[in-house]
Amino acid sequence: MTILKEYNFIKLTKVTWLFSLVLFIISITSISVNKFNFGIDFTGGVIFDINITDKSKQEQIKDKLSLIYKNNIFQTYNDGVIIKISQQDITSKSKDIENITQTIKLIDSEIVFNKVDFVGAQVGDILVKNGIKSLLLSFIGIMLYIWLRFRLHFGISAITALIHDILILFGFISICKIKFDLTTIAAILTVVGYS
Repeated sequence: MTILKEYNFIKLTKVTWLFSLVLFIISITSISVNKFNFGIDFTGGVIFDINITDKSKQEQIKDKLSLIYKNNIFQTYNDGVIIKISQQDITSKSKDIENITQTIKLIDSEIVFNKVDFVGAQVGDILVKNGIKSLLLSFIGIMLYIWLRFRLHFGISAITALIHDILILFGFISICKIKFDLTTIAAILTVVGYS
């Protein structure tokens, strides 16, 4: 702690500015070129929630569906599995739902389907708009708080840091091709709050 107290962090200013600027440019470039990897919540698709706790059967279902549907998300939880098949892989809604159901039933006929949902493209558009609205409103609310709570030069610094953090986070999501869905928006809102 004594070493840290006596260390001159100010001399690192140029290095940190440069590092930050490079990250900022990379993020903006990736967002412009790669865009985002929107998940089923935004693009549409079929969502299955099934009761299955046997790990080996879960793996069998995952392997079989991965051969047929390339754009799928397979999430396990305590009592079962959530399977999301992207709109890109669906040719006929009813036919695909039937095919997936039969594939799952072949592995275990006793499997219970908790829920089968279809998210259309129109619902996806509404979710995108609402997600953007929630991000903008939270951002504006935090900026208003900073503006009222702190002196002008501290407020400007805090707002600049907030914009910087969020853009770099968006860049990270874009570069890593992380699925951009409602969970991602919740994570971004959390970062906005903490930042």
